[in-house]
Amino acid sequence: MPDGSQGSQGDVIIMTAEDDPDDTIRPRVEAAGADLERVHVIDMDDGLPSVVDATDELIATIAYLRAQLLIVDPFATFAGTSTRTKNTQSTAQAMSRIKRAASDTGCAVVLVRHLNKDVKNGRALYRGTDSIAIIGTARSGLVAGTDPDDGDRRVLAVTKSNLAPPMQTQSLGYRIASVEGPAGDTSRVDWLGRVSWDADEIIGSVNRPVPAPARESATEWLRHLVAEGPVLSADVEAAAEAAGHSMRTVKRAKDAAGVESKKRSDGRWQYQRKGAS
Repeated sequence: MPDGSQGSQGDVIIMTAEDDPDDTIRPRVEAAGADLERVHVIDMDDGLPSVVDATDELIATIAYLRAQLLIVDPFATFAGTSTRTKNTQSTAQAMSRIKRAASDTGCAVVLVRHLNKDVKNGRALYRGTDSIAIIGTARSGLVAGTDPDDGDRRVLAVTKSNLAPPMQTQSLGYRIASVEGPAGDTSRVDWLGRVSWDADEIIGSVNRPVPAPARESATEWLRHLVAEGPVLSADVEAAAEAAGHSMRTVKRAKDAAGVESKKRSDGRWQYQRKGAS
C-alpha cells in the first residue's frame, strides 16, 4: 500500500476499453510487481460486455476467480445498452446491480470515470462524467490531478468518504516513473506520501494556491512550533489563529516544513517532525 503496509492479496479483474492488454496493461502490472496469474483482463472483444446487463454472469465470474477487486475502465462503456448513464433513475438502477454484485461476492469494485467539462463547478464531487447517482451510490470517491506547485507531481485526493473520518482521508502525492520492463519502457507509480492539497484544489476549479510569502511564513512558523516535540492538532489550530496563519495554509506548509500529522494511541492527532517516534 502507499504507506508501506501490507494490503489485501487476491485475484483482480480488469475490464478495459481504453488500454491494450498486451502492450499497456501487462507491462504496467509487471512493473508494479503483480502476480500475472492473478490478473484477469476482459476487454470489449470478450464475452462479458456489460456489468449491468449481465450481473448474474459477473457475480459468477467473480466467484469462480475468487476475485477481490474489479476495475471497470471506463464505467460508461461497460454500463450496457439498457443504462442511460446521464439519467439519474436509470443510472441508480444500474448502480444497485453493481452494488449487489459487490455485496454477494465481497469483491471491491472500482468504476473509472473521466472529468466533465463543467469547469465553473467548484466541487470535485460533481466533476465526474454522467449521472450524480454514480458517486451518490459509491461509498468513496477519488480524483487524480496535477500538483499545483509541482507539474511533475500528481495527487490522488478524496472527493467522498463514507467509511472514514476526514483526518484519515488525506491526499497522497505520486509520480509516474519510467521503468524498464520485460517488453521495453513502461510506467510505474512511485508514492511520495501525504500532501496538503484537497480534491477541489487539484482539479484547478477553486481555492487557488495561496501566495508564496504566506506559505513560506507558515512553513517557518510550523517548523519552529514542533522543534521541541509533538503538538496536539487542537493546539496547533489555536496557535495558528493567534499567529495569523490560516489552518489551510498551515496544512499546505507541512511538507515543506518537514512536518506530518500522526494519530496517537489515545485517538487524538498531533503534528510532529517527520520520522519522529
